Amino acid sequence: MSNNLKAILSVTRGKCAWSRLSSRENIKREQYVIICLKKERKLTKCYMANFQTVMKKKRMDAPIILTDDTEIFNEYGHGSEYSVIYMDSKKLNDIVKYYLFKEFKERIVIVSLDEPFGSNGLIDAGKVCIEDMLMNYIW
Repeated sequence: MSNNLKAILSVTRGKCAWSRLSSRENIKREQYVIICLKKERKLTKCYMANFQTVMKKKRMDAPIILTDDTEIFNEYGHGSEYSVIYMDSKKLNDIVKYYLFKEFKERIVIVSLDEPFGSNGLIDAGKVCIEDMLMNYIW
C-alpha cells in the first residue's frame, strides 16, 4: 500500500473517530481539547503540573484531555474541572492526523514536540529546555 493511501486511510479513520468521540462526549465548539501522547510523557507531565495555570490563562471551561497513556490517565484522570479520556494510540494518532489535515476545531492543543511541526531539535541541541518551550510556545 502506498504512503499516500495510508495517509488518506489514517485521516479518514481520524475523522470517524473524532465524529464518534465528539458526539459521545458532547464536545462543544468553544471547549478546549488537549491531546497528550504517550510518546511525549515527560512533556505531558510538565504540562499537567502547570495545567491549573494554563486553564486560568486560556480561560478554559471544562477542557477535555485525550491521552493514550495509562500513567497520565491514572494520575490526572480524576480532575473535577476537566475530563480525561483514555484512547487507543492508533485512534488518537489518527485524530491528530485528521486535525493536521483539516483543522476541524479551533481549540485543540497537541502537547507534543514532534506533532505537528517537529520542534524537538531545539531541545535536543540544548538551546531550550522543556519548561521554556511550554511557557513560551504551548501556553
